Amino acid sequence: MTAGLWLPALASAEPLGHGTPRPIPQTIPGTPFHAQFPGPGSEPSLITDFAGWVGITDILGTAAGGPNDPTGLTYDADMRFMSGRFVGTDGHVHVGTFGFI
Repeated sequence: MTAGLWLPALASAEPLGHGTPRPIPQTIPGTPFHAQFPGPGSEPSLITDFAGWVGITDILGTAAGGPNDPTGLTYDADMRFMSGRFVGTDGHVHVGTFGFI
């Protein structure tokens, strides 16, 4: 009877609605979003009218290939989170946390 207290809740995204953040208008050519590489002078957020915290990591590495590919694989992952206040598409201030992988 207490299984719900012992098992962690599943995370789920809320459907898009009035609290939807507005993306920064300038986009990278060929993509629907605005993202700049991490570094001094870059814009870390992906949404406009945002006040809060942004965490960024840019992970580069190699991984072992499969049995038929012993040479290995390379990867690059840009991951971010944003948590704070923003003006939504409805013009009102909202609070939220977002992730980008």
